[in-house]
Amino acid sequence: MSQKFPSLAFADADIKAIDDALAVLEQKFAPLLALSPEERQVLAEMVGKSQELYQQALAVAAMNPGLIPEPLASPEDCHDFDDIDKLRSRVLRLRQLLEKIDDGQMALGV
Repeated sequence: MSQKFPSLAFADADIKAIDDALAVLEQKFAPLLALSPEERQVLAEMVGKSQELYQQALAVAAMNPGLIPEPLASPEDCHDFDDIDKLRSRVLRLRQLLEKIDDGQMALGV
């Protein structure tokens, strides 16, 4: 493969800005849990099915007040799913950025 890749030359100020941005991300994501591999596997199997079912139940409850007891159908329950949706696009952006970083390292022979 005889392809020329641009060299990377990060100035000290660039590295500091990257480190500062990473520190902000670490701080903002600090409340998130670190799961064990076993927990991750169990939750991965449960999340997709339960999230869809729960959202359907909340929709039915909203259309039929009194059908589901109030503690189970509170509006606060919807916030978790809103937060998940808010994070989903950010996770995609971070994955795309990590892929670019990985590709850059590979191109540089690291």
